[in-house]
Amino acid sequence: MEQGIKRVFSKGEHGGNPCRVVLDTEQWTELEKQTFASHCDEDVVYVERAETGSYAFRFFTKKVEKAFCLHATIAATTSLVEHSRIAGEHALIETKAGAMAVTWNQNKEVQVEQNSLSTQEKVPTIQDICESLMITKVDLRDDLPIQIGSTSRSKLIIPLKNNEVLQALNPDFDRLWDLCEAYETTGFYPFVIESNGEVHARQFPSRGMFKEDAATGVAASALSAYLIDKGTESCQEGWHLFQVHQGEAMGRPSVMKAEAYVHLGKVTKTRITGSAVNSEQ
Repeated sequence: MEQGIKRVFSKGEHGGNPCRVVLDTEQWTELEKQTFASHCDEDVVYVERAETGSYAFRFFTKKVEKAFCLHATIAATTSLVEHSRIAGEHALIETKAGAMAVTWNQNKEVQVEQNSLSTQEKVPTIQDICESLMITKVDLRDDLPIQIGSTSRSKLIIPLKNNEVLQALNPDFDRLWDLCEAYETTGFYPFVIESNGEVHARQFPSRGMFKEDAATGVAASALSAYLIDKGTESCQEGWHLFQVHQGEAMGRPSVMKAEAYVHLGKVTKTRITGSAVNSEQ
């Protein structure tokens, strides 16, 4: 068994979302995987050979298994490349959320393809959201909707008026977690768009994970499609790039390259690009 911790999407020396990568876990039981993860302070991804000859990734937090985790996929793919386990520049990785296409380059950037945006009609009330985030209605943007969206895992996308409100958020977590369960979403993703076009966001995941994530690729992916769908970006044919900043309030600044592809006026696919660096254990 080989293992190590990587920081993904880091913007600076202390940024990024940490993930522990554990290779060669084909013989591990479900209980062993969850027990090991319960002693770790970061997400854990287990890497094992799949029946297809490719690799399968399994994603665990201290308390639960996740069907998919994007930053962990980048960390695990980087480890496989570094250990010469996979060659070329492309691979298809098996996860419980389906097969994911990954690409990497000589600069150690890994790109993970995602789906088009799917949404849920039912969302929490503005009052419930404000009470969960401990803000008032005036802190919300009134020209963009609150929406539950997913390109692989669902997130509650919440537009706020300014970055000062975003960075000062101090949620009522019990209430927030109850809403995640009631509306079957895996986290709150409040965000702001600055005048220069940069996007800042925070991720408060559902119960059983962590109180906050420094970088959340699946949420940034859904957000990129949402921004085009809601008209904040032109619907010109081709790829549209968003720089999504996260983790600043945690002292772990991160940045993700989130892209959405427009065809005939609609987003048809998305992708996230980032890199992973070794972290001190």
